[in-house]
Amino acid sequence: PFLEKWINSLKHRFLCCIMSQEEAACTSTDKTPLALFYRHFDYFNSLRIWKIQLVDNRTLLLKYTTEDIVTMRQTDPISQPAFFAFYDIESTRMIAVHENTSQKFLSLLEQYANIFRTAVSH
Repeated sequence: PFLEKWINSLKHRFLCCIMSQEEAACTSTDKTPLALFYRHFDYFNSLRIWKIQLVDNRTLLLKYTTEDIVTMRQTDPISQPAFFAFYDIESTRMIAVHENTSQKFLSLLEQYANIFRTAVSH
């Protein structure tokens, strides 16, 4: 993975979603959010999927984090940055991406706490 020369389709959708969210945050006079996306592009591209959860029949919740967390080289994953992506399986579209420190993501977790609980096998 560290020598990847290409971006797979899921990572491409992840990166495009972040870029479009940053474009939407820009104003006609302030392009700072988009500039920050480009500045941190290599970091976003280096993130790996750590966990996947089926939210409903058509939505996946993907947790992206650094390779150190995925390979367990770091023992404290909670304190590390992570991004949560909602992916629609049927339309193959990334719905939204939120950083783990995002207020919007926190309110989603509080509002839909039952959905985000660990799945129980039947």
